[in-house]
Amino acid sequence: PLRFALPLVIAAPALTHAQTAPSSPRIEPIAPDTLAALAELALLESGPEPTFDRIVTKLSRVFDMPMAMMTLIDTDRQVIKASVGVPASMAAEGPTPRAQSLCGHVVARNDLLVIEDLARDVRFARNPWLTQRGVRFYAGVPVRAANGQPIGALCLLDAKPRVLGERDRRLLAVIADEMSEQLKTRVLVGPGVPDEGEVVGSAGGSRRE
Repeated sequence: PLRFALPLVIAAPALTHAQTAPSSPRIEPIAPDTLAALAELALLESGPEPTFDRIVTKLSRVFDMPMAMMTLIDTDRQVIKASVGVPASMAAEGPTPRAQSLCGHVVARNDLLVIEDLARDVRFARNPWLTQRGVRFYAGVPVRAANGQPIGALCLLDAKPRVLGERDRRLLAVIADEMSEQLKTRVLVGPGVPDEGEVVGSAGGSRRE
């Protein structure tokens, strides 16, 4: 069954006090169980994996988004495990601070996060993902380990404001749950390369609203 409750949608109030706004709202500390689940997977320091690359590539196509990523959130850093459409300069940066991470909020809240326009939200108006990388739209949903703990996010990004319809929000959660199932399999049988149709199969019939 889907672990998908009411989505968190960050509205886009008119930008005020941008000069004094923090780079991002404070993120709650990660629970010890979450860190233990992340460590068990041994993904933070491992190299690229074709399975994850295929998932984010298909995700970008299904949702017609220029960028998609799978991230892992550690104590104080965000690691981009797989990505498509991300500029080479951004990919070469390596881990980024968790305090600046949009996916860090997804993991902390264990829920869908949609920001339709970072530039118009006072909480994110000075975030480096906007000011340095040009990201305007963000939608992320938790990826969970075998014990149910959120360890990262599957996310969509765009350089222009977007709206994500209810059907697409549900679909994003379904795909993230399927990725979570792949991580559970990894714990049981070790790293592998499952058939890509198994992972994003339900996305094949998606239609934009």
